[in-house]
Amino acid sequence: MSAHATKSERIQLYGGAGVAIVLLTLGSYGLCFRPLQRRQAERIERQAQLSELRQTAFRHSSALVALNRQLATARKDLESAPLRLQPATRINQRLDELARLAHDCGLALNEIQPGAATTYADYQTVAIRISGSGTYPAVASFLHTIRQSFPDTGVRSFDSANTSPADGKSATFRFDLLWFTTPANAVAATRD
Repeated sequence: MSAHATKSERIQLYGGAGVAIVLLTLGSYGLCFRPLQRRQAERIERQAQLSELRQTAFRHSSALVALNRQLATARKDLESAPLRLQPATRINQRLDELARLAHDCGLALNEIQPGAATTYADYQTVAIRISGSGTYPAVASFLHTIRQSFPDTGVRSFDSANTSPADGKSATFRFDLLWFTTPANAVAATRD
């Protein structure tokens, strides 16, 4: 600036410089600092989201660990369970086993007849009708042995009558048994 500049020229010059500084400051704020603030705010928001996702993942991981423990316990219980259901397709073997048991208990069979399978969500039942004759102790022994030897078979009903009142030992009987088997879809899955 020349030494002769007037006071008004100096004021204009300083005012222009001041405006230029303010414009540069606003420009640098708009071009540099504002985007930095936005990025900082976005980073903070992403960190909050990440923290929330980590907490959710931890909760799910904890739940998964608990479910895996329950599954392991259920599998262990299933492995140690004495009851193993068989497929209904083994009906002929089951009828043969029941006929041998009746013979071993001293019963004479008149009929052993399977019924239709009834399907439920987790199992099937097959009705089996057995009729014949024998002594009351033989009938009781047969029922007792069914419960011990065939835990998958229940007695739905039974009838017994004394056919020879004079000796008090002879009886006719009819048992309606229910054989619990694997569900039909489990049989198909084991064939594949």
